[in-house]
Amino acid sequence: MRTRQRNGDANGFDFALEEEELYKASGHGTENVAWLAISLGEGNWDGNHFIAGNTGDQVTHNWHTIDFANNFTNAPKFLGNIATFDGPDSSGLRYRNLTNGNVQIMIEEDTSQDNEQNHTTEDINFLALEADGNLTGSVDSLTGLADSQVGTVNADIFVLGDASESFYDNYGQQDYAEISDFDLAQDIIQLHGLADDYYLGSSPTGIDDQGIFLKVAGMEDELVGVVKNTNTLDSNSSNFAFV
Repeated sequence: MRTRQRNGDANGFDFALEEEELYKASGHGTENVAWLAISLGEGNWDGNHFIAGNTGDQVTHNWHTIDFANNFTNAPKFLGNIATFDGPDSSGLRYRNLTNGNVQIMIEEDTSQDNEQNHTTEDINFLALEADGNLTGSVDSLTGLADSQVGTVNADIFVLGDASESFYDNYGQQDYAEISDFDLAQDIIQLHGLADDYYLGSSPTGIDDQGIFLKVAGMEDELVGVVKNTNTLDSNSSNFAFV
């Protein structure tokens, strides 16, 4: 017996109990189910470092590595769950080789009905926490994390990172720089690292805007910036500077 979930967003998620594959159509009685919801990001909880992440739609029956970027001193505690329902066969999440730097995960299908275990891609939500003992819960709203930056009539440099680090990379698509009045003829967006570390894509704020995404190995990529009212930016153009 496992739980499966889907359609997670800021307002909630769908979930159901899942029997082993052989008895999946037999139904199940009512149960009490405990659950934990936490916003994507990285920080400290009662002084304990944590990473709450999502892999994106890429985990299958093959081993997949989540990179913690050595943000932990010791191997953390690890919780994970299949966050989508793309493959209907009864399945659960397995992990191995947990260290302070990374962990390997895979989706394991049930074999009560047949021996076939190939599984399509799914999103995986996870929480890695370097801690023992009790944690105190609290309400921590992540609204208002968009940092508005407005251009002037002069040439502007919008700083989304420096030589040491990338900014706006802790809360998935909930914290980012929102850039308005960007002038393609003269303005510059400054980012940490290399052009290959980023890509430009559709913005969650609207079809007329362009998103700047930081690639994150093994996890959902980070939205670090939204450029309002333009979708023609090229990260290899003179509008971008990498430090």
